[in-house]
Amino acid sequence: MRKRNKVTSKMKELMLKIKAQGHTIKDIAKVFKLSEATIRYHTDETVRQKQIANSMLNQKNGLPERSEKRRQYMKTYHSKRYREDEEFRSRVRKANREYQKRKRDKINGKINNTN
Repeated sequence: MRKRNKVTSKMKELMLKIKAQGHTIKDIAKVFKLSEATIRYHTDETVRQKQIANSMLNQKNGLPERSEKRRQYMKTYHSKRYREDEEFRSRVRKANREYQKRKRDKINGKINNTN
């Protein structure tokens, strides 16, 4: 039976700090004498937990999520620019027409995604 090392919360924090300094997963695995998969799992898990905690905190405080803030900003920015800038308006319309055409072609099977 294989002996399992318990990864503590302090170890997880240290892993994240080392990763933030630019070290690779392989380097961190050598330091802790754990597999790369274990390091990857615990760093990803810790980041995910922090994101969930921040999201819940923002919801509790009534603050919009970062993506929602960006969406609101872009909506007001683009709507103002769309009204005032004719060149921008034509570029947006052209991009929208091209997107709709690609979407139609994809539905009709004309585009083969083999990129």
